[in-house]
Amino acid sequence: MDEQQEEMEMASIVSFIKGQRIQWLGHLWRRSEDDINRVILEWKPTGKRSRGGPRKRWLDGVEEDLHRMGVQDWKELAQDRDKW
Repeated sequence: MDEQQEEMEMASIVSFIKGQRIQWLGHLWRRSEDDINRVILEWKPTGKRSRGGPRKRWLDGVEEDLHRMGVQDWKELAQDRDKW
């Protein structure tokens, strides 16, 4: 396999993973607000980190992907399983 094919295959894999993350986010968001998975999803750490900037949460990365895709108000959209 040449380098260009490898890059295309990698891009395909990355797109698939991002799609799965977005689907999982919708699934979690439709759960009840007191569900432990939803609570963890929304949790924001408090306090100061000793060194470096703040770490990204899983949700931060998925929200960046949604923003790049032009998705606005994902929380409302995720409530409708068919549209999500």
